[in-house]
Amino acid sequence: MNHFSKHIITGDTRQTTLVLSELFDDNLREVPLEKLKLPKTLPTFKLREIIDIADKIETGLLNEPLLVNEDLMIVKGLKRYYALKRLGKTRVKVCVGCNEFQNKNNSFSIRK
Repeated sequence: MNHFSKHIITGDTRQTTLVLSELFDDNLREVPLEKLKLPKTLPTFKLREIIDIADKIETGLLNEPLLVNEDLMIVKGLKRYYALKRLGKTRVKVCVGCNEFQNKNNSFSIRK
């Protein structure tokens, strides 16, 4: 436990992934919905899309965790975030840094 306290004293953020990976083997955890951060630029969504996703979540057809980075900013799953918020959920399953593991073999990506 001594190597964890060094991180707290120095504030070295590189140790954060080490600490989280040792505490959570699969990087899945449940966090309060209000702790999640949104990206600065948000795409536009239609209300119908959000309602459809909320219906799928209620019926159990959609049970994927939101993908977030180490700062709990949503990387993938913004529509699911708004659907969960619409359903009144207070806690949500997230996967921290899972997007990095999926794109590890890609040298670059092109975004629209």
